[in-house]
Amino acid sequence: MTPKKSGKLAAVLLALGVTAVVVADSAWKTVSQHRSPYHSSANLPGGEPLTRRAVLIVLDGVRVDAARDMRSLQELERRGFGGTLTTILPSLSRPARATLVTGARPEVHGVMTNGAHQPPPIPSLFSAARATGVHTAVAGDSSWARAFPDQIDAVQEFDKELHASPTRDAGPILEWQKQVCDAMVPFLQQQSSGLLVAGVTAPDAAGHDFGGRSELYAEVVQAADACVSRIIGALDDGETTFLITSDHGHIDHRGQGGHGGTEPEVTTVPFVLAGKGVHSGGQPLDAVQASQLDVAPTLAALLGLPLPALAEGRPLELLLDLTDQQNAELRARSDQQQALMRQLLPDPGSTAASERIGRLTVSSTIAMALLGMAGLALFRIDAPWMRRLLAVLTFLLVYAALFWALGLQYSLSAVVREEYLNSFFLRNAAAAAVAFVAAALWTPRSPLWLGLLLQGLLGLRVARTYYRFGLFLETYLPNLDASFRSYLDLLAMAAIGAAACLFALTLRLRAGRTRVS
Repeated sequence: MTPKKSGKLAAVLLALGVTAVVVADSAWKTVSQHRSPYHSSANLPGGEPLTRRAVLIVLDGVRVDAARDMRSLQELERRGFGGTLTTILPSLSRPARATLVTGARPEVHGVMTNGAHQPPPIPSLFSAARATGVHTAVAGDSSWARAFPDQIDAVQEFDKELHASPTRDAGPILEWQKQVCDAMVPFLQQQSSGLLVAGVTAPDAAGHDFGGRSELYAEVVQAADACVSRIIGALDDGETTFLITSDHGHIDHRGQGGHGGTEPEVTTVPFVLAGKGVHSGGQPLDAVQASQLDVAPTLAALLGLPLPALAEGRPLELLLDLTDQQNAELRARSDQQQALMRQLLPDPGSTAASERIGRLTVSSTIAMALLGMAGLALFRIDAPWMRRLLAVLTFLLVYAALFWALGLQYSLSAVVREEYLNSFFLRNAAAAAVAFVAAALWTPRSPLWLGLLLQGLLGLRVARTYYRFGLFLETYLPNLDASFRSYLDLLAMAAIGAAACLFALTLRLRAGRTRVS
């Protein structure tokens, strides 16, 4: 190939790589910078309160299997109900907490990540309480007050300054949890009525540092258990209702944890409801299966608040101690709220179908172009067919091996912490670049054509995902696992383009030195 043609082909590879990065970045920003387009000023009716004080205790990062060993939850569920909740996606703390008090998915309330976000513009338990004169208080990290400014009457903040532990030592986390609990309990005792929220966050730090099945994680969960027992003991006066759950679970991956993805141990969390206004059924953990979307409507029903207008869940009325008249009134209020919600929010099923139809032309055009590009590259590689096949197989095998060796997974949970996201993406790009170099050894005369072939093959998988699920957050979140895999494929395409150009340049320089010699 002449230098002029090689230069043009290298420009194509680099342009495809840059385009891939731009697409990946744009797709990610539609999620991370999402702003909710929804709001409602509807005046929904309240109801008869079933309790004087409702306490929502959010266990940060506690898995279901870890919750089974928490005596505070076991004792509480004997008086009420225990079960599990399905989390929202992405399974991150701040989106989940916003869902717990709005009953809406992150696409609706607008809190999509743990990073910067605007306060949800939709009704919440806090706004309903403020409008009806019901007292509210929160003891937890700063995310609550940031998400719901000027809506909470009393706030006690505990900034979680717990970063990755340089040693396998849970001591600092345990001490921090004790100090927080010592201050939290008297603060909550001062709140005699209304909605109280308590965030117990130490298990999340241990989950990230040590993994969701580690002994150190279990030790910190037991410390959280002791704190929950103290909270219940201080507030349990016969006129208080307790709802305890977790915002997400944790994976266990090579001595570290993480969340955000769709793994069952991350997206299924414990749930206990007991106290005033709740049937004393004494049901075991796992007896109730519900969603995080149901928490806000249930708490609203207990406190007699208007149901959050855009809540997609319903009150768990079968768990509530209601007279026939109260049950009929609550069901009527719930039906009214759900009808309003369906008017204001697009139907997920029909929306997904129409968006898929809209993507058909674009995805088909892209797929045909990529298929033609890959086919041309396959025939232009200057090597026997067997070596061409071995080059592709080598790339796939080496990339998969490095992907595993570097601790990568096609899941947001494997990132471990949000601040590690760029490092995660760079490791993926490095794995793709090294895999390309290994593959190019089979076709040293045509590294650029091999790079174009591999870019085309990865691009075809991205185009397929784009058609089936979408890559950009249009109305609702696209399939999380598939879209995350596509982000990694797009970054791998960019790495392949750069590696192919550098490999070709190295060969050309080496050939030039040989001629000079």
